Amino acid sequence: MSNKPKISDKFTIEDIHRIREWNYEQRLLLGKDEYNKKLNEIVAEIMKDLPKAKLLSI
Repeated sequence: MSNKPKISDKFTIEDIHRIREWNYEQRLLLGKDEYNKKLNEIVAEIMKDLPKAKLLSI
């Protein structure tokens, strides 16, 4: 299952299961060290944008 999962127009629970399964398989293919490296890159990008975030009061 190397291709990204196809998501239905209604985004069902089955879509969530397909996404989770695909993510799990991708983590296995990458290996622990490569997955951690990729995850750190994603978190660093989020943290870089965080100071620009605006708080909304509800």
